[in-house]
Amino acid sequence: MTAAMRHRGPDAEGYLEDGCVAFSIRRLRVLDLDTGDQPIFNEDETVGVVFNGEIYNYRDLGRELRERGHRFRTRSDTETIVHAYEEWGPGCVERLRGMFAFAVFDGRAPGGEDPSQARGRVLVVRDRLGIKPLYYAEQEGLLLFASEVRALLASGLVRPRLSVAGLDSFLLFGSVQEPLTLIDGIISLPAGHTLEVDVGSGRCALKRYWDFPPCDGGRDESWGARGRSEAGEPAVRELLEEAVRLRLVSDVPLGAFLSGGIDSGAVVSLMSDMASGPVKTFTLVFDEPHFNEAAYARESASAFGTDHVEVRITGSRVLAGLPRAMEAMDQPTMDGINTYYVSQAAKEAGLTVALSGLGGDEIFGGYSTFRTVPRLRRLQPLAHALPAPAAMGLRSLVARLPALGSWPGRQKVMAFLEGDLPFGDPYFLARALFTPGQVAALLEPEVRRCIADGSPAAQRAEGTLDRARHYDAVNAVSYLEVSHYLLNTLLRDTDQMSMAHSLEVRVPLIDHKLVELMFRIPGHVKVPRARRGGARRPSKPLLVESLARPLPRAILGRRKHMFMLPWEHWLRRELRLEVERGLLGPPDCLSGMVNRQAVAEIWQQFLAGRTSWSRPWSLYVLFRWLSDHCDGGWSGTPP
Repeated sequence: MTAAMRHRGPDAEGYLEDGCVAFSIRRLRVLDLDTGDQPIFNEDETVGVVFNGEIYNYRDLGRELRERGHRFRTRSDTETIVHAYEEWGPGCVERLRGMFAFAVFDGRAPGGEDPSQARGRVLVVRDRLGIKPLYYAEQEGLLLFASEVRALLASGLVRPRLSVAGLDSFLLFGSVQEPLTLIDGIISLPAGHTLEVDVGSGRCALKRYWDFPPCDGGRDESWGARGRSEAGEPAVRELLEEAVRLRLVSDVPLGAFLSGGIDSGAVVSLMSDMASGPVKTFTLVFDEPHFNEAAYARESASAFGTDHVEVRITGSRVLAGLPRAMEAMDQPTMDGINTYYVSQAAKEAGLTVALSGLGGDEIFGGYSTFRTVPRLRRLQPLAHALPAPAAMGLRSLVARLPALGSWPGRQKVMAFLEGDLPFGDPYFLARALFTPGQVAALLEPEVRRCIADGSPAAQRAEGTLDRARHYDAVNAVSYLEVSHYLLNTLLRDTDQMSMAHSLEVRVPLIDHKLVELMFRIPGHVKVPRARRGGARRPSKPLLVESLARPLPRAILGRRKHMFMLPWEHWLRRELRLEVERGLLGPPDCLSGMVNRQAVAEIWQQFLAGRTSWSRPWSLYVLFRWLSDHCDGGWSGTPP
């Protein structure tokens, strides 16, 4: 299991063994390079920890713990966890600020009622926003856990059998929604949760220790009266600066990812004010002009005096590197290849840590969903209220409009009019890869019946929607973006693709204290209504106006542009034969599950310009991943 994760920690290996408890660790040395190897124990070695991530407030916590009598033997943030657990027990996690997945073994805990039972307690923890992954499986009296699915499979104790619920989730969204994975029996520990295990009795308790703050700020009318400058910007600026400052602590070389957008520009702006020298920045550039953000990234690099590196990516390079990039995917994803290549460049330049602007769109309201989803929700009752002949006529009109005939988004418009929405909500349609009706067409009848009998993804979505309804329209979308798209796609992709190159990526824009503040700010402050006839305001005004050093005008004046690789072109040229060959031969584990004709039709629709590149590409990635990681079995029972 440890060997399967060597890429995550090439610098050191360690083990903790005590009776029927065994931990292992692969370490990437970032802080305390000399004495920080793990596992790390308390003074009498009755409590030990293995840890992945960073505790950013470890210095403040260390001072407090020393004042309480704890003795430290290292300068690492890891040791802070051990003494914090000694002092506050499982509640110590509420005092930690950072990104983390860790396990504590407490050998002091008594055994069960039977004196022969093993002693001890294990606490397994994942950070609040799910920046660092953690998976577990229960097999025949054993609890296994690891930072990657592949490590659990490497144990030989988990059969690599396809999860039908995970397959359904992937087809809906292009990534698997936690706590599901594509492997039956492997579970993703939810973000903001702990798993406590009594070693003697074997009892496990899953507990939530953090959730998004209540929406009391949305009812505070004084925000509107006081305005952003008085109310929002100073508080946001203070936390932004603090979040970046904490993430600059490192004993190894550090830099940043820089695209042509506001989020990464904001992070680099803050870094350049605090760093002792030029910040090392990296951006991907393409030959295809529509996708190339090089000019905008250069504007930011010039404005902030960075040592800037451009990484040219072509379809031929992606094709040649595809086997390694696919190998980096611990779980399949329609996204993430961009992070693979920019991480590779950063590592080759000598960096071990990079800061990213990830999360800015979700927290500060940068996506189009912040405007379109509330509108669609208002239209939804009207669409359902139309008499059947009128509704049919409207759908027929949309289907025949020449302007929409070759537009890939036409299928989603039709899905909205037909009510073919994932979990019944327009937000999930906005983030859908395939609609429920299209997923049904891809799967054979027996599989469709299995999913219909019970869907964990639907149950989770229902709970997520219930919580989102407590917020105003803007913050509700922010909640969904953070707990759905950011968590299950962007953060997972960033972790697995960067750690494939032994690179640690830090994300200051989703520091949990900043997130808590942003959810207490009313939506109209973050996403103000457009003024008719007035000058167009920059995206994410609260972020932009909270920066001490302004971003270049060229960055502020451009329209929102999603950073995307030129897949549309590459799939028609350099990658065409490879993807076509992959789609025509689904893996053995999907035998009798996937309709091959439906898969072939999706490829033809893409070539004809009637569907997005993301659909055939996602199926290709899925098939490749399953070929490498799954055997031919699936449970055939309701998930």
